[in-house]
Amino acid sequence: MALGLYGRGDYRGVITIIGTGHVFDIAEPTAFIIRNLWPGAVLVEADEPPRAGSPRIYAKAMEGQAERARRNGVRAGGELASAAEAGRAVGAEVIRMDTGAARAMEEMWAEMPLGEKARYAASGFMDRALRRGRPVKFGAKAPERDGAEIRRRRYPTMVRKLIDERDERMASEIEKALARHEDVVAVVGDGHVDGICRILGRGDVRTVRLRELLDSEAMGRVRSAIWEGSF
Repeated sequence: MALGLYGRGDYRGVITIIGTGHVFDIAEPTAFIIRNLWPGAVLVEADEPPRAGSPRIYAKAMEGQAERARRNGVRAGGELASAAEAGRAVGAEVIRMDTGAARAMEEMWAEMPLGEKARYAASGFMDRALRRGRPVKFGAKAPERDGAEIRRRRYPTMVRKLIDERDERMASEIEKALARHEDVVAVVGDGHVDGICRILGRGDVRTVRLRELLDSEAMGRVRSAIWEGSF
């Protein structure tokens, strides 16, 4: 559990951002936070269901995510569905804030230089080969910052289209929700949390990160803080 340290903190409203992973068994702790914070709005990083004719690269990405989730015994994006259900249970406005993911991926592929496409395709192949037959595990430590910088250098188009531009869109949706509600919870992939916090530019954003959701001891501290009113 951490407070963001990203800026001014000069406007009203309470924001909690839950950083998740769409292939992990974290639906229960995600829903717990929402049910016990009773926010006015719950925003989820959820796109519309893919339709016939969705870009092939998007369909393949979704297939890979679904396979990884199955290996962990869950449904891909199950924590987002659980968050939306918990939001409705407490009477919150539930908002899909990441529509257009298929279009973003299509635009990414169209704009990628040939060399970046080759690196992207090769990394996807290696990822599938290394993970085949083994469940995905996530350590207690956060991913290293230099890993994110390496990814940005190797795949600048991918990072711009799938991370940066989506961070901007989701931060904008959070701000819009704050115009209607004083307390909002946003549930997003953990890789979006830092970017969204920087864009919001305030120092009082409450965050719960994926490593905490996956660690029973850390999640116990989050639960206690919420119950005690010190979150």
